[in-house]
Amino acid sequence: MKIALYDFCDTVVNFQTADEYVYFTQKYLDLKEFRHTFMDHEKIRELFIDDWKTNKGAILYQLRGIRRSALEDAAKQFYTEKILPNIYEPIVAGMKSHREDGYDIYIVSAGYSIYLDFFAEDFGVKGVVANDFLYQDDLFTGKLCRDDCYGEEKVRRLDGLFGKCSIEHSISYSDSISDLPLLKWTDKGVVVSRNVRRPWVKENGLEDFVLAEWARKQEG
Repeated sequence: MKIALYDFCDTVVNFQTADEYVYFTQKYLDLKEFRHTFMDHEKIRELFIDDWKTNKGAILYQLRGIRRSALEDAAKQFYTEKILPNIYEPIVAGMKSHREDGYDIYIVSAGYSIYLDFFAEDFGVKGVVANDFLYQDDLFTGKLCRDDCYGEEKVRRLDGLFGKCSIEHSISYSDSISDLPLLKWTDKGVVVSRNVRRPWVKENGLEDFVLAEWARKQEG
């Protein structure tokens, strides 16, 4: 068994998707009539400026009480309008190459599976390890089913998923130093950067993939 693991935000696509999905959904579902139940985005940032996890949870909580089908409809539109136009082509090409070499592809993300599942279906991804919404009576509670899939939590989930599997080779891709646990969990870790190589990559025995360098090679 060979596996290739990909972080998603700023690795496969060029932006952070979690909060953007909430903002998109509020507009897409025209939730202005519920405005008294939604905290202003800037106010949330001011309150939790030094605590990104609480900030992220508070933003997501603004969608509480919305029916599952409505959130799924918004997620499909978010995928079509926001994710597809912002994919890093060389990363997706690398996914295809790994798949042709017999690797199973997995997304391992702190984003939300409600829209990542659409990407997985379209791009030959075998599995999505991400954040699932918690529902009650088919209404969103504003909470996740388990701890945020971030940092060490990614590794805990991978251990649970692959603990009994015989893995011949593994490779992971991420843009962020917060994913060091993921990058070191695999045989080979590759750090995706937009423009420049970063010193912590070599310091941790990882490899670089600089998108700007790839683009220059294509032009040459």
